[in-house]
Amino acid sequence: MAARGTALVPTLLVTREHAAHGSHITEAVRAAHDRSFVNCLEAGVKIVLGTDVGGFEWTRVSQAEEFTLMAALGMPAAQALQAGTLRAAELVGLSGTAGVIEQGATADILAVSGDPLQDLACLQQVELVIQGGQVAWDGQHLTRDGLGATL
Repeated sequence: MAARGTALVPTLLVTREHAAHGSHITEAVRAAHDRSFVNCLEAGVKIVLGTDVGGFEWTRVSQAEEFTLMAALGMPAAQALQAGTLRAAELVGLSGTAGVIEQGATADILAVSGDPLQDLACLQQVELVIQGGQVAWDGQHLTRDGLGATL
């Protein structure tokens, strides 16, 4: 995978949730999935944060937990952040326009109260979302056109 530039999108949350809630994925399968992630990490495979839509209850589980699961398996916090931003944009063909903060990029940014390089769990408590240069979430309300109107 590393030699061919193939990316791994591990969806660790999906296997965790399915193993925990009695579906066809057993704890042994989840553990094997974790070992596969570690093997790919150690081999230098590009790892990208993504998901299987419908893999678990979105209202109960934050997709941002994927960052902490990656880190728990040995991925440095900075690399985990890149997996969900820069590497994700590269994988879907949006290099330079998404996943980065630079001139000409889309400028979708979120703010959290902590330092994700020290504690990736703070990504589960979003304080502000700026989308396309406009405030889309002010910490309490979705807004329209950055004007604070509640949707």
